[in-house]
Amino acid sequence: MENKRGGFTLVEVMTAILLFGMLMLLIFPMRRMMVRVLERTGDQEHAEMIGDAVFRHVTDGLQTGAIRVGELDELSLDTFCEDDLVLEISVEDSSESRVFIRITVSEGARVLYERSGNIFCGSPGQQP
Repeated sequence: MENKRGGFTLVEVMTAILLFGMLMLLIFPMRRMMVRVLERTGDQEHAEMIGDAVFRHVTDGLQTGAIRVGELDELSLDTFCEDDLVLEISVEDSSESRVFIRITVSEGARVLYERSGNIFCGSPGQQP
């Protein structure tokens, strides 16, 4: 007598569904975690680009005399068309020819970028 099978048994179908469900339970939380990590990385890279641009802008402005040390408090990220991030520029030490500044870019309470530097500021013809 020949045994002809035309399909899968109920046990085989239920086993396949169970294994597929267990696989989905493992994949979805890992996917959510990966999406969060990628979003934070994107925010971090964006803040670094904005922070570097601000640092170069301030450095060039101080060196050429286009920006004065007293004007640094008025500088905001609105100049750079940025609404979500908060810029903080602090002058920690200042003399006639050098300024030590610290630039911090944050989003809420989370600091995304921080850079400090000692900048020579004087007339364009002077050498440090």
